[in-house]
Amino acid sequence: MPSYGRTVLEILKLAWLPMVGMLFHPMYTIVNASFAGRLGSSDDEKYLAGFGLGSLTLGILAISILSSFSMAVGTFVAQAKGAGEIRLCRVYLHRQYYLNCFVYVAVLIPLLFVKQIYVAIGQDEEVAALATQYVWTVIPGLFFHTQAMAIG
Repeated sequence: MPSYGRTVLEILKLAWLPMVGMLFHPMYTIVNASFAGRLGSSDDEKYLAGFGLGSLTLGILAISILSSFSMAVGTFVAQAKGAGEIRLCRVYLHRQYYLNCFVYVAVLIPLLFVKQIYVAIGQDEEVAALATQYVWTVIPGLFFHTQAMAIG
């Protein structure tokens, strides 16, 4: 039976790269916010407001739903792997990829009309246009992000 120290070392060998990735994951938001804050004139905060509104919309409406749904398969894959059913692991993963497509489309529909939604709830027209541009730029990548979350 391995010692506690060896077990921890083995876990750290496997987990160091995901841990570093999770530390740097918020970095893109920080970089985007810093660039958006410097766009336009010094008294024009609309770029930063558009980025903030767009990223908030994506976080609440898309990323939270898509990531959570996609990661749910991990439980089933772990159980199948523990039972020695490698083929069943692949079946679960492929089914998740298929289901992710449907959930992505369901989440995509309101995002296609996000500018009208922003204006309907009283957002500034220019901020709504900038936020919509950001949302529409990011949503194609969310499909691949969702599929990648199924295996990680």
